[in-house]
Amino acid sequence: MVQAARNAYDALDEDQKLYITIADVEKFNAAVEWMEEHGSSISGGTIAGVEEMPEEVGETGGGSITITPEASVNSKGEATAKVDAETVEQVLEQAAEDGSISTIVVAPEIDGDASKVTVELPKSSVSDIAGDSLDLTVSTPIAGMTIPSEGPV
Repeated sequence: MVQAARNAYDALDEDQKLYITIADVEKFNAAVEWMEEHGSSISGGTIAGVEEMPEEVGETGGGSITITPEASVNSKGEATAKVDAETVEQVLEQAAEDGSISTIVVAPEIDGDASKVTVELPKSSVSDIAGDSLDLTVSTPIAGMTIPSEGPV
């Protein structure tokens, strides 16, 4: 399993390796060290990572673009993530350029343990997403939902 992870890491290009975090590296390298302590080894050895991932408007993959707004949990255990119209516009431009995007995903990064999560998007942005025949998925640690596109409006 560790060798398979190393092989997958080796297959990444330099841009993709920017998404390997220090936490990922620590876990992988700890597994490599444990194997070496117990008489096994893998080809390639340890890996390197980054403190922070690159800042992007949207991360593409698998026919979707993900927007990750930040949300902090308040004293009531509630978190609110807000996505502005400009961000949605930039993501829609990325989707149009890519051509294989069918879904816009909003997956907030929540700082804390929330009992309630609210995701806010401008009504015009939701209309723009639907107008481009894209599905809208909201994914939180508590629940997720997808609003399917009904095609061009």
